Amino acid sequence: MEDLIKLENVSKDYDGNIVVKEVNLSIRKGQTIGVIGANGTGKSTLLRVIAGLTKVSNGKRLQKDNIKINYVPEHFPKMNFTPVEYLHHLGSFQGLSKSEIDQHIEDLFDRFNMKLMKHTMIKYLSKGSMQKVAVIQSLMTKPDVLLLDEPLSGQDLDSQERFIQAVQNFKEDGVSIAIACHENHIIEKLADRVLVISNKVIHGSKEFTTKVIQFKCEDDPILMNTLDQMEGVIKSDVLKDQVHVYVKSHCSNQLLKKLLDRDCYIMSVNSVMEYGD
Repeated sequence: MEDLIKLENVSKDYDGNIVVKEVNLSIRKGQTIGVIGANGTGKSTLLRVIAGLTKVSNGKRLQKDNIKINYVPEHFPKMNFTPVEYLHHLGSFQGLSKSEIDQHIEDLFDRFNMKLMKHTMIKYLSKGSMQKVAVIQSLMTKPDVLLLDEPLSGQDLDSQERFIQAVQNFKEDGVSIAIACHENHIIEKLADRVLVISNKVIHGSKEFTTKVIQFKCEDDPILMNTLDQMEGVIKSDVLKDQVHVYVKSHCSNQLLKKLLDRDCYIMSVNSVMEYGD
């Protein structure tokens, strides 16, 4: 994969207080990275360094020429603009026409249930609504790299699902994504790789290498007797009338097709994280 942004032995401190320490990281084209860790471990600072908004204290930040970065901060500023005014200003700066901006506003405000708040001053919005404005501005134009810092803070489950779908569309379109959040189900649905930050350093990473497929099927002894021998299958468990099969990620689509061809009912497909180097 092509590296769009690369951090080489990067550290950042504020007045001698180290926030992130000796980080080596590549943001690769088309890859989605989840960043997890407790509050105060340096997730926000790491994303700002990746974005080029925070200057490194030591090490190097390298970036491919002419790439576009969209960034959603954890704390969206309270401003004396309405969301419509703000997005028109931002969209014009990004080279969008008025009609394009109006269409984005119409579509995205409908998607995130914000139509009634389009003309309310941002400073009077709730934290969750302000964060929706931040997310909307990041989705108006396709970037090369999308950086999201706690984008769903204060969001309800419906908004979270709408957000996941919007980001998934970008992911399928080849956008590189890094997201820091506490919602594990979002990380599992979107991320190809997860960075674990503790005590200001990245101790390791987790790779999504296994899928767990939960399904039901009518009595099919041939399927059940051959399931564990199918390509990529690690193991299978029968729990009452349900079957849980663990399969390597790169073989999961092939297995799903076989199950559907045998009229199995797919109940869920989830990722399992495994530690990697």
